[in-house]
Parts: sequence; structure tokens; C-alpha cells
Amino acid sequence: MFQGTMIHAKVMKHMVNNFRPLIQEGLVYMMENFKVTPAMNFNTVEGDKIINFLHTTKIQEIKDLKISE
Repeated sequence: MFQGTMIHAKVMKHMVNNFRPLIQEGLVYMMENFKVTPAMNFNTVEGDKIINFLHTTKIQEIKDLKISE
């Protein structure tokens, strides 16, 4: 069901402190207002797209749904 669950995400340095407390590895989130762009040469995970966080990006944890390691 969760095939392809990882994607590289980019947060501009001046916005890191806004998003760091909102995201935890292994949890599932609903996100809105972000930009998807082609991946460049360096990525932390395989894939041809990355998510770019914006000032207007909203993140909400989806309770009762976790991804197993």
C-alpha cells in the first residue's frame, strides 16, 4: 500500500526552524501548499522529483497511521 513512501524534501535555511518541530521520521503527514520540482544530481533518496517547502506549506500528522521500518 505504501510503495514509494520516501521523497527528498527541501526547506530553505531560513524556514528550517518553522518545520523541524512538525515532522518526525516514521509518521504520516498530510501536506498542502508545497512545490514539486525535478530532482537535481544529489538526492538523499532515489527519485526524479523533490518537494520544496514554501512559507505557506501546512503539515498535519495523520493519527493512527504509521509506516513500519
